[in-house]
Amino acid sequence: MRLKLSSFAFTLLFSFSATASDWHKIPGELASPWTTKARPWLIGGSMLTLGILMHDETTEDPLQDSWSTRKPLGNWAEVGDLGGQAIPNAAYALGMLGMYWQTDNQLFSKRATLMAKASAYAIAANYLLKISFNQQRPNGTDYKSFPSGHSASAFVFSTVVWAEHGWAWGVPATMLATLTAASRINDNMHYLHDVVAGATVGIAYGLGVYYHTRQTEEGGSPDSTETVQWSFAPIITRDVQMGLVTYRF
Repeated sequence: MRLKLSSFAFTLLFSFSATASDWHKIPGELASPWTTKARPWLIGGSMLTLGILMHDETTEDPLQDSWSTRKPLGNWAEVGDLGGQAIPNAAYALGMLGMYWQTDNQLFSKRATLMAKASAYAIAANYLLKISFNQQRPNGTDYKSFPSGHSASAFVFSTVVWAEHGWAWGVPATMLATLTAASRINDNMHYLHDVVAGATVGIAYGLGVYYHTRQTEEGGSPDSTETVQWSFAPIITRDVQMGLVTYRF
């Protein structure tokens, strides 16, 4: 049932985004997490994920052992699970599309398209990462642990809602996304670094497609023209694994 819901929601979202007139926009939108103001979020989330991995024995391992045993979320974990199956994303896109049909207001059409595209890209990118890294889940059921698709779906939803509607709606949406991410650890389906990476994918595409669309509509270049200077130096010894990152915005 879960797979059917996720597949249906993804197909629905993709059908919104893959209109004939939009095919030429796809390369720029796919690259938008890096070429727009979403870039700091992408880099920051990636570095946080790496940091958790480098210190897993003192960070995520104790958390995983505790949560997977105690199940602190209780029945709320089921709400989080549903929140990560692209159902809110599809409901938002459908709702905005319905408002557009009723009012003929282009703003609603643009919001439906934004949610559809950002969600489709985030879900697709997350899936490609899953099959590339092939990491086993903590419960040992399969090798689709990294990154968390539920987290990516939930956070791209909350990011688009926040960008379009402000904090009044963005805060509840982010609370749902956070619950979704926490539920994946609670249910022993993902590690902490999995959900952080998934959230990063979602936020990066939510902001990336939002900024790319806005810049294109305003007639400017959709690409970031800022000079970015950053470096990463891994420091690995027998007893210490860490990385030194410098980034100038």
